[in-house]
Amino acid sequence: MTSSRPTASWTRAKPSRSSSAPDPHAPNRRMVEASSMRSTFPRSPTPPPWWAGRARPRRPAGTAPSCGHIQWSPGVAPLDPWVLLGAIAQVTERVRLGTLVTPLSRRCPHVVAKHLTTLDHLSGGRAVLGVGLGEPVDRDFGDLGDEVDARVRAAMLDESLELIDQLMRVPTDFTGEHYRIKADLHPRPVQRPRRPIWVAGVVPNRKPLARALRWDGVAPVAPGRHLTPDELAAHLARLESPPRAGWEIVVHRLEGIPAQEYAEAGATWLVYSPSPTSEGWESEITEMIRTGP
Repeated sequence: MTSSRPTASWTRAKPSRSSSAPDPHAPNRRMVEASSMRSTFPRSPTPPPWWAGRARPRRPAGTAPSCGHIQWSPGVAPLDPWVLLGAIAQVTERVRLGTLVTPLSRRCPHVVAKHLTTLDHLSGGRAVLGVGLGEPVDRDFGDLGDEVDARVRAAMLDESLELIDQLMRVPTDFTGEHYRIKADLHPRPVQRPRRPIWVAGVVPNRKPLARALRWDGVAPVAPGRHLTPDELAAHLARLESPPRAGWEIVVHRLEGIPAQEYAEAGATWLVYSPSPTSEGWESEITEMIRTGP
């Protein structure tokens, strides 16, 4: 499936709505430019977190995706996304919050459902779940004793998505190949019937695209680089049926390419994502937050 793309971001998007819970499926969607920051910090010395000492910001609506990595790569130290997103929820008002991505094969579905619901309540209905198979297979899975077979992880992902959907909406008595759960979780999420789910997938693979079509959006990625608008349009042309209204298309933007070209290719969200391995990335994040997209 998917490339795990670790980001957390401040973004500028649509005008705020009067409701405290943004409608993820509103019609007449506009292209959104997202400024993003990676939720990782150097191992030593450890600087203060970027939000430390900041007054409560009043920012336009947008999205703040965080990552689901445990180790990722040497020299990078990811922090727990759910704790980070809970903290971000307290200093924002309209920005959407979520993971990009959470590899569900190494997460208990009922725990993820509870994390999502808690974040949805902390943020007043602004939570989004981004999912995928995740990577790297060695450091983030095999070295930690988790499943490494891609087909097994894909099956676990599909079962988990079905389970999480049920757990956030109704009493659940589920028996599958990988999970057996009986639960009636409360409270329910602020967003009804549940929070949106975006599915990541590596281009040109069709299976993640088909999986995304069953949910609320897709986040296509290319190994080691970002997609061009033409590549995005070609990938979306592989859809086996038209997506429903409000289906989101989330893509990382190549520097120098106008946002309008991505919009014309079908994108509804653009992500700006500096690499945490480059010199001065913390300053770049701070400047993105200060200026907005």
